[in-house]
Amino acid sequence: MSTRAESAGSLAQPDRISGVFLYWREQMVKEGPREWDERFAFLRRLGMDTLIVQFSVIEGTAYYPSRDHPAAAPEGVDPTGLMMAAAERAGFAVHLGVASDEKSWWDIPYRPSELPAYVERESERNSRISRELLEAYGGSPALAGIYLSHEIHLGDEWAGENMPYLVDLFNRMSDEVKRFSPRLVASTAPFFSLRNPVELFEERWREFLSQTRLDVLMLQDGVGCDRNITVDNMAPFYAAMARACGATGVELWTDLELFDLKPPRVVEPERIAAQLQREAPYVTKVVAYSIANLTPDLAPFLPGLMQA
Repeated sequence: MSTRAESAGSLAQPDRISGVFLYWREQMVKEGPREWDERFAFLRRLGMDTLIVQFSVIEGTAYYPSRDHPAAAPEGVDPTGLMMAAAERAGFAVHLGVASDEKSWWDIPYRPSELPAYVERESERNSRISRELLEAYGGSPALAGIYLSHEIHLGDEWAGENMPYLVDLFNRMSDEVKRFSPRLVASTAPFFSLRNPVELFEERWREFLSQTRLDVLMLQDGVGCDRNITVDNMAPFYAAMARACGATGVELWTDLELFDLKPPRVVEPERIAAQLQREAPYVTKVVAYSIANLTPDLAPFLPGLMQA
């Protein structure tokens, strides 16, 4: 049986990081075709073929010409358009993210009486962004899908009576993508913690995925965050998520963290290799967070590096 994302990634066990997240930075707005071509050439030398834009609207500012949001770039300049044109030249697949919501997303589950209005408001805001992105770049062969930027932690806060609201939010956003083109991939990148047993983690994800219409799920490995997750204790959660995705027809990728929030905040190539080794058996593609962490010191030592 094919999955809902049969063309979204390779079905072979990955042996390298083949995609990376991009978070818009101020200097990127000032860049032209040459800088974008150089960036994609650099990623191609690392064996990559996929770029995921985390947000297209950050704190209300759009990184593309928008009717609803003020632009990060001067009038007449389209940073996303320049990026997409370079991605086409480089043969990359791009997943464009929607909007950040640092104001409400993390605490809205604890205000359940406000959830119905939040789902209505937030789904419409992000659907409008999706429509603008799809109108502007939907004809580009580089556009592979829309990345739903809300990061889910499917813990106690979204369990029980809150779950239907989370399902509704994601279905409304993914349905907007599919209305434009059924071929486009709807994806998201959740994270996990060690608070609950892995059996409950799997049960909740089966419940959520069985009711939603996502194509690809990119599980954040959490190794770079300060949640006591290691390359060893994360493996059972990957196995559980692989079972949940397999049972619901969702393709599982991993979002491998290239950073470390814990002092001394240094990431050794050996840690990256260990992450890849532990995560690869459960996923069809490895993407990493983020392009900003691909430093000259780290990039040459990425596992499975392919030289152009």
